[in-house]
Amino acid sequence: MSKWLRQDLWRHVVGIVICLFSLFPLYLVVISSFSSSGSLQLSSFIPQEISFANYSKLFNDPTIPYITWVKNSLFIAGSVAIFSVMIGTASAFAFSRLKFKGRKFGIQLLLLVQMFPAILAISAVYVIMERVYNFAPEIGLGTQPGLCWSTWVERWV
Repeated sequence: MSKWLRQDLWRHVVGIVICLFSLFPLYLVVISSFSSSGSLQLSSFIPQEISFANYSKLFNDPTIPYITWVKNSLFIAGSVAIFSVMIGTASAFAFSRLKFKGRKFGIQLLLLVQMFPAILAISAVYVIMERVYNFAPEIGLGTQPGLCWSTWVERWV
């Protein structure tokens, strides 16, 4: 037991401190959500009162379609994830098992594109999608399938 205390206890203490430090912002948001003021400014880290008024407003106010937002987000995220896995699986199979002209260049291009975070392209993809929507709105970029498609394009471009 003393060997464990000498060698491993500090690792557990550091791990617990890091977990508490990283979970602290989440704790503040949850505590603020139960505050009746609806503000992120807290007078203490231990709540003095608990109110469900914010949650009641969120789920019962007709001007806040929260459930619709959640359903739309789940539909778009799920469809983009499924489509990305299907395309990624097919391309991985092609690059790993098939011999074709341009294979080496394709792998190098894919590696080069993946070296940059996708967030760098988000503004360019947004401008392109907005211009396409203004030029040809019948394509449907302002709809759910259009959003799924543009999200998938942003993921792979």
